[in-house]
Amino acid sequence: MVFSKKKGEINLMYIFELVVVLFIVFLVFDAAWSFSEGKTTGKIITSKDLGFMVNSLLTVSGDAVVFYPKNISDYEVLLDDSAISVKERNYSEDVPIISSFILPVGFSATGVADSLYACLTKRDKSIRLINCEDIFSNISEIR
Repeated sequence: MVFSKKKGEINLMYIFELVVVLFIVFLVFDAAWSFSEGKTTGKIITSKDLGFMVNSLLTVSGDAVVFYPKNISDYEVLLDDSAISVKERNYSEDVPIISSFILPVGFSATGVADSLYACLTKRDKSIRLINCEDIFSNISEIR
């Protein structure tokens, strides 16, 4: 029973349970809010997108250039033969988000992008990640 023998007196255990539940709800909302405001979500999306783009380039016969339309100026993106790594620029203690992929035998992948936009190029069996500014003189033309 919620009420004790005396009129208006509430059992202390029920108040304690209510406080604990409210505290847990606060912690969950605080964690969700922090995650939504942080750059972790952006790093995850960028690494997954670029990983999918590498896999898509593997299906293209011939040479190709792919423009990644998202602004990546806050990140440093690294490509190697097994993964895309995205971390915050100028923050040495940041843990990179890594998206792995498997290249067919004979293919190679390398590159770094650290400017406003990134491009993936495929030439023969080599995939490179480069800054789009290196190959396009006016980025607004391709947007």
